[in-house]
Formats: sequence, C-alpha cells, structure tokens
Amino acid sequence: GQTDCKNCTAGKITPLEAAPECSNCAGGRYHEGWSQPVDSWILCKGCLPGTKSTSGQTDCKICPDGTGSGTAAAVCESCQAGFYRPNQDHLIWAGILDAKAAGISCDTSAGQKDPRCPAGCKSCEAGTWSSARSPNCTDCPAGFKSATQAANCDGRPVGKYQNEIKK
Repeated sequence: GQTDCKNCTAGKITPLEAAPECSNCAGGRYHEGWSQPVDSWILCKGCLPGTKSTSGQTDCKICPDGTGSGTAAAVCESCQAGFYRPNQDHLIWAGILDAKAAGISCDTSAGQKDPRCPAGCKSCEAGTWSSARSPNCTDCPAGFKSATQAANCDGRPVGKYQNEIKK
C-alpha cells in the first residue's frame, strides 16, 4: 500500500524522490523550511560571504570581528594581516533575508554597501596597517608609511636616522 510522505524538518532535505529519510544540509549551507517551488524541498542554499553554518542548520551565523568567509562556508577564517573586518554585531540573519527580499544580493559589490549585508575581509588603505584577525586598520605613526594591505609601516620616526645596515 501507499504511505503518506512527510516533509522533512527545516535544515534537512530529501535529495531523492521518495527518499526513505531526510538528509542534513552540509556545513556552509542551510534550509529554512518548506515552500514553493518544489526545488525548495531538495536544495540547500549556500551561506553568503561573511557568514557560516554547520550541518543541518536553518540559517547562517555572522562571522565574528576580524574573521570572514567566502560563499557556502562552514567556518569563518581570520582575516590575514593587512586586511580587517569591522564589528558586525548589529547584523542578524533576518536582516540579510530582508535585503534579499528587497532585491539586494549581499554577495555583490553593491550589496556589500547595504547595512543589512555582512562584509568579508577588506584591505587596509595606504598609510594604515593591521595584524591578522583585526577588526580595523591602524594609522601609521608620523614619519612612517605603508602600501595597501600592509602588515606594518615602513620608515623612521621624524628626527631619527640609521647609520648601519642591518644584516
């Protein structure tokens, strides 16, 4: 006899028709629950840059300060020296979905300017520097300079000199 099919719980999908059990979405992906069209029953969505998820999740979490991620990431990674990621504590997953509903794609350059979208790691400008996992760039001291994406500043303080070559 025929049995009634049941929907999987949110965070799980049925990748095959008449599957005997539900499968978790992989890390870096999420499933909010059932809706139309039918592909929502079988597809997990990828997390956006600046967010992450573990297996079987219904949403993605915002990466902590000084860390970032690419698309569909299971973990957030430290921004390398010369890059930073500002405090994003004001962001919530619902806000990201609101931006999406408004036609804003958070994984584009234009979307990155929307205050509801998480940012990835950004490069420090010339004249500033950062260490790894930094939430901001620091201005170089007077008399020092740096290129973009710098891990430190070069130069000598004003009024100082070096008369020996370091070996």
